[in-house]
Amino acid sequence: MQIFYATLSPTVVSNATPVRIAAVTTSNANTVKLQVGTQTISLVQTGAGQWQAAFPFPLSAVPVGQSTLQLSLVASRSDGSSATVPIPINVSTPP
Repeated sequence: MQIFYATLSPTVVSNATPVRIAAVTTSNANTVKLQVGTQTISLVQTGAGQWQAAFPFPLSAVPVGQSTLQLSLVASRSDGSSATVPIPINVSTPP
């Protein structure tokens, strides 16, 4: 199980910023999810080992006052094995 490539944009977000993520994994991945603070975003499989999602950034999932956040992209398969890639982002909050 491997994640070969992942892209998330933009990497500077605020509440409800439209975010797009895409990933390429080994073809035996069953699920790919992005952990955003306290929330989990499921990616949709678009082809063998290809995954993507678009979502409004959930600022409510980020601890108050935190300006940087490490998201976790997790690919897993049915036997329980998984691979994780950290994705750092910056959070812009209103003054």
